[in-house]
Amino acid sequence: DGELAGGAVWNYVQDDVKLQAYGADDDHAYFQNGNEFSFMVWDFEADVEYDAEFAFPELEDQENPDRWVADGESWVEIMGFSMDWPVIEFNQGWNLFSLWVTPGVEYQNEDGEPTIEAMIAQFELEDVSLLNIIKDQDGHFAIPGRFDNIVVWDPMQAYYANFNEAVAGEWDGRTIPAQTPIPLEGGWNYVPYLPSYELDASSPDFAVLGDFTEFVIIARDDHGGFMVPIEDFSTMGDWTPGEGYQIAVS
Repeated sequence: DGELAGGAVWNYVQDDVKLQAYGADDDHAYFQNGNEFSFMVWDFEADVEYDAEFAFPELEDQENPDRWVADGESWVEIMGFSMDWPVIEFNQGWNLFSLWVTPGVEYQNEDGEPTIEAMIAQFELEDVSLLNIIKDQDGHFAIPGRFDNIVVWDPMQAYYANFNEAVAGEWDGRTIPAQTPIPLEGGWNYVPYLPSYELDASSPDFAVLGDFTEFVIIARDDHGGFMVPIEDFSTMGDWTPGEGYQIAVS
């Protein structure tokens, strides 16, 4: 009947979580035997709520009821995600950018991996490419129609792209949770900005870095702004969706 009758908190790194679903009583119209389940996911950071797909897998050693049973127990696989359609405005020349989505199936190869070729295809016109070159933090690069040793697009990286004129890029995909851990190496990294909202990067709080502040030696954007947390210094304002950032970590 649309009434919340249970829940749990998942912190993105847990494999399994125990969710309590409550039976009806005199004060609450919760579950009764035989009622069907439905699930929703709320992303605290983005303050977004969306429907979730779910399935009850077959278990070898016990029944797995797909409806509510008093004092019962079920295993359920919940696939909760939202879709988004990033649009990024590129300047002529170099741009450090990132996406906050995992690109959709139309960008993926047969192994389910998004490819650089598919991601940049929109910039190739009939007789010219608006994109000159794109490169990653490891020195790999792709020149449309000529060379590509990046091959697979990594959503956990930002990319430098050079355009011969101002242009907009559009993609679609599954939203990456804002608190998803980003793997970093010692030294410089091209880091994506995963939230779909802005966060303050000014001193003295460096809110965008949170508990990671102590590990950051220096961070800089594509517009001349930079921060040095140990010196309590920043010329940055807000970090914004679509931008990429260079971060040096210890």
